[in-house]
Amino acid sequence: MALAATCIEPERTASSDALIVTLSITQWQICVTDKEAGKVTAQHYAASEETGFYQKYLVDRKAKVIKDVDNAFNRIRIFHKENTLPWENRTRLLPPGNYEHYKAGMADLGKAAWAAVDALCTCYYDLVDQAAASMGGLHKNSEYPSVVGIKEKYSIDIAYSPVPDASHFHLEWLSEAERKHIEEEAVARRAAAEKAAMDTLWVQLYEVVDKMAKTLADPEAVFRSTQIKSIASLVEILPRMNVSGDPSLERMTSAVKRQLLDYDPELLRTDTDLRKEAAETAEALSGRIRRVAKIIF
Repeated sequence: MALAATCIEPERTASSDALIVTLSITQWQICVTDKEAGKVTAQHYAASEETGFYQKYLVDRKAKVIKDVDNAFNRIRIFHKENTLPWENRTRLLPPGNYEHYKAGMADLGKAAWAAVDALCTCYYDLVDQAAASMGGLHKNSEYPSVVGIKEKYSIDIAYSPVPDASHFHLEWLSEAERKHIEEEAVARRAAAEKAAMDTLWVQLYEVVDKMAKTLADPEAVFRSTQIKSIASLVEILPRMNVSGDPSLERMTSAVKRQLLDYDPELLRTDTDLRKEAAETAEALSGRIRRVAKIIF
């Protein structure tokens, strides 16, 4: 049966201009299961083979080139999470205001990751030789891919797509009541997803301010400059992430920037009066965030 679909003008929402972005990363798994070693181990201990398995590292996991690759790909994951908002089905929402920053940042991090993979490939056979010397009888040449095969085991895929709108297509084979029910459910899910995305921003702002307030209020706690840096980084990115254009979030972000970023971390560690003042300021701001956001922290 043919399905007729008629386009209608969709209702614009906060996320209408945003993108859904999906990040997929694959990496060479240097830890493998050795069934033969598992069988020998089970026989040695007179145990069933079903009680466990034997895993081994094909190369030294602490080697600098291995760590460099892992760190490079982890930085991509972290940047992706920090510069997008949670959405449905584990996808992420990319606000239009942060698109250029996200695209440029992911491109730079991608280049760094591939450079780390190239460095690994350059010394790959040295790592294999070192592993052969340390693994003894556990070493099997058949478990090692070629250099070309190593590079093929790494991938970075970023997929962009528009936010689907349930009202965009009018399926005529459904009854009017069913169409309305499906559209209402889709609209409700989208509204809930948008609220959850915005709540994430409020929670992030609250947590850094509240942490500063609690640290400064405790005379025994060491106040580290990283707390100020965390707040500075967050208030810089929040305006780009404000997908709904919430003026309350804009005002609160500006207040945090204006009232907290001028404090010198070194003085906060040595000047008790200044520390008390900053603690009270941060506590007042965290209280305002709780009242304005109207969510449970």
